Amino acid sequence: MEKWKKQFSSEVVMAMNRMKPTKRRRARELEPHWTILDALQSAYRKHVQDDDSIGWDELGNKLLDALCNLMGDDEFIKWNEGKK
Repeated sequence: MEKWKKQFSSEVVMAMNRMKPTKRRRARELEPHWTILDALQSAYRKHVQDDDSIGWDELGNKLLDALCNLMGDDEFIKWNEGKK
């Protein structure tokens, strides 16, 4: 199994597998967006659909990864410290 497949929900992996190799390569280049999509899907399932298969720690880790990928680690730390 490719390394990137371990990071995402089954819905994201299935979508990636349906893509042609060139689109798949481009999608991997856009990984921050995929982590955001995965985090949003998980948050929706947890909060709206009451999906107990997603734990709070797992959801928190996915959201943290998505924010850090989007903002960068240093900016996330500054933003997070400013909220305390």
